[in-house]
Amino acid sequence: ANPDYVDFNGIHSLRKTAAKVLLVYSDNDAMVKKEIHFDELQQLLSGKKNISFLLVSGKSHNPTYTREAVQYKDAFFAAFKKSMKTLTDPESQKAFMDGYDWWAMTEQDGEVWEKIVNHLNS
Repeated sequence: ANPDYVDFNGIHSLRKTAAKVLLVYSDNDAMVKKEIHFDELQQLLSGKKNISFLLVSGKSHNPTYTREAVQYKDAFFAAFKKSMKTLTDPESQKAFMDGYDWWAMTEQDGEVWEKIVNHLNS
């Protein structure tokens, strides 16, 4: 779908860069699996002093969210999936969506962001 990027190789680019890089992962991310991405990249890029890794626990595909936000988001999507067949009109869909706290669902983890900012400022 993107012929301009078909030959792109992230590892090659990261090996060549002198930029500060912090790769942030969660240990239970089902989309970006730790074993394939974090572990392998950390091994292949271990000699690069400008590249650091941050592994957080239990935050799925949202490593910068709080654990509570991830749990709340997961509960929302489970309820949403379950109710998709019954919420057919716009009013019931709106009522369902209004029943959730979107701030709580996306609350950011200050400690993770502090590590990101500190890395960039180092």
